[in-house]
Amino acid sequence: MAFVRSKANGEAGRLTLLVLRKGLQRLGYIPALDQVPDGVTDYLRQRLDRPAETTPVYEAERSRHRYYRVLRAYLGLRSSSDGARTSRSRPPVRPPTR
Repeated sequence: MAFVRSKANGEAGRLTLLVLRKGLQRLGYIPALDQVPDGVTDYLRQRLDRPAETTPVYEAERSRHRYYRVLRAYLGLRSSSDGARTSRSRPPVRPPTR
């Protein structure tokens, strides 16, 4: 949570970055916000202690690019435009499968 608080501003921005981070960790890629199930968004909203009206949204197009860049740097990934989607330092952390 400290990562999200330090890299995003405002309630919606923090929720957006957290949704993207968890999507990347679980799926191995950054999902489109409209493809994230409502249940996941609701759970993450509760973890951030945000009101139900708070929705993940990009305030501006540059926010999306900045969030992607921040996530790749945090997880040590290169973007597909840099070559392969390979890890430089460590792979994304994935929860155990059931």
